[in-house]
Amino acid sequence: MIYASTTALLAVAEALENYRLRKVQPWEICPLVIMALEVGPVWALDLTRPDIQKRLGVSRQDLQGENWRLANDQGFESLCQAIGRAALAAGVKALMVPTALMEKDANIALFRDQIPDSALKVLRGIE
Repeated sequence: MIYASTTALLAVAEALENYRLRKVQPWEICPLVIMALEVGPVWALDLTRPDIQKRLGVSRQDLQGENWRLANDQGFESLCQAIGRAALAAGVKALMVPTALMEKDANIALFRDQIPDSALKVLRGIE
């Protein structure tokens, strides 16, 4: 799985939020590597679209508000994980998902083993 964001600022914000939730200082996990990727045409499910959310019977709040770590700790699969598993089984190669951190941006989950190397191009990396 490759976790990505639509902007570098969101990628950094997501990384810092992950450190905060894990109660780890960012410098304890350094280096943080940010890469710009170009992804060729792949079949993606855009969960930021209200019409897609409606067809799936979920809302933006459902996708953003669930504490997936708590669900997992209690032995349950989270809603987002269930959607991802079903999407993968249906042949979807990537998910675009809303983020709670920045309203206008989104995160992208790429099912790496489903995407050919030729569809991924590293544009630049920043360490």
